[in-house]
Amino acid sequence: MMLFFQVWAGVFFFANKLLLLLSEYPTRLDVWRWRRGMAWGTYLLGIPAWLAICHHHRNWIAFFIEISCLPSVLLGIYVAVQGKEVTTPKWLDYLAIIGVIVGMLVSLIDFGGFTTMTQALEFLLVCGLLYGTYRLAKDQLDGYIGYLVMTAASATLMWVQSLYILVVVQIFEFVVVFWAYQLKRKKQL
Repeated sequence: MMLFFQVWAGVFFFANKLLLLLSEYPTRLDVWRWRRGMAWGTYLLGIPAWLAICHHHRNWIAFFIEISCLPSVLLGIYVAVQGKEVTTPKWLDYLAIIGVIVGMLVSLIDFGGFTTMTQALEFLLVCGLLYGTYRLAKDQLDGYIGYLVMTAASATLMWVQSLYILVVVQIFEFVVVFWAYQLKRKKQL
């Protein structure tokens, strides 16, 4: 069953990164909005499989932060559809912080403290995810830096947990995210 979830999460999360990359190429506003909206939509479709993997491997920090990031993903879809920046509601910040706290507490209780390398990798992963999702939802360049941290930490975590399909996906995602970062950076110069 984990093989199925790896493929499911891998396909949709990789599609998300490819669509984010495509959205950085110069194009008409309506095409940009479609690509960016589809990027966030494919990300949403991969979340259930990722949650199943996190639950199975007791990756509680990643599990709870993923849930708390859902409103930011929905904000990203909204921004793409509207084609303009919006003022981010403060409750999104608080929800993300609550997700980190709950994930850390559950992890600390389950493992009897901060005792494993996987917990440290999860913490790096969620910091990158939170920052990247939040900043990319606002169409900011530095969101890609968060995603680079996230994919590197995630690839390492997947390797440690023998989820080799996701390791390969994360390596490809890292390359695609770096490429998208470079494209957006050039546009801003």
